[in-house]
Parts: sequence; C-alpha cells; structure tokens
Amino acid sequence: MKTKYWTIITAPVAGLALVVLAGLLLALVAKPAQAADCSVAAGGGGNYTTIQAAINNPACTTIRVTKATYNENLVITRSLTLLGGCETPACASRVSRTSIVDAGGAGSVVSITNSAAVTIEGFTLTGGMARPTPTLLSTATPIRAAAVSLSLPLRLLSGIT
Repeated sequence: MKTKYWTIITAPVAGLALVVLAGLLLALVAKPAQAADCSVAAGGGGNYTTIQAAINNPACTTIRVTKATYNENLVITRSLTLLGGCETPACASRVSRTSIVDAGGAGSVVSITNSAAVTIEGFTLTGGMARPTPTLLSTATPIRAAAVSLSLPLRLLSGIT
C-alpha cells in the first residue's frame, strides 16, 4: 500500500517539476530583442558594411560608424543614434566628420519619418539632390544634429536643432 500512496503523491509532483523546468528553459531561450550597439565598417570588421543595413535592424539603437565614405541615401523610420567618425568598429575613439554619407546627387542624404527621435553626430552629409533644390536632410520632426558637416548648396528643412 505504501508504494501506491507514494506513487500517487510523487507523480503530480514530478509532473509539476517538469512543467517548471520547461518554463525556465523556455524563458532562457526565448528572450525578447534587446537594444544593442551595432557597428558599421565599410571595409568589413563591423556588424554591417552599410549604414542602412544597421538602421533596418530594430535591435540597433546606437549605430557606431567607422570613418569612410558611404554612398547611401539613409531612410530612418525609428528612434536611434548615429555616431560617426569611429576609428574602429569598437569606437573607442572618434574623429568628428570623418564618416561621410554621400547621396551622389540622388535624393536626400538622410530622410527621417514616423516622428522618430534621431541623434546624428560626427558625420559629413553631402551629395543630396532633390528637385527643385538640393536636400541633404529632410525631416518633419526635431532631431539633434551635433557635429554634422553639411556641404553646400543645401536646403535645410524645419526641425533641425
């Protein structure tokens, strides 16, 4: 009789232990996306070779860009920080305005939409061309554009501080 009594008691306890263990394993494996620093290096060595690829990853909230020329038109639809002029992908030191984004005369260099709060530091933005006047930065929302070199001619729209 004792054996049956213990079997009846231990079976539910063992089942509960398995459920708890499965829940713990699931919690460890299924972590939500965490905000991350991502690096861009044109020649490789970073997480990405283009700035737009890093912008497209929602986990990248701070994007560190090594000094180089990036021939891109950046479209930003979410809040993030772009830090240019990094000496290496780790970005231990920075030289302002040495990360160059050149649109090559094909549209805005940077377009910001969806009320995104964006910080851009340490870049040279050049080569913007939109008809009827050149546009380097187009945004309907305020951004912080610290240490950004804008090459002329340009048209600055409202929202740049």
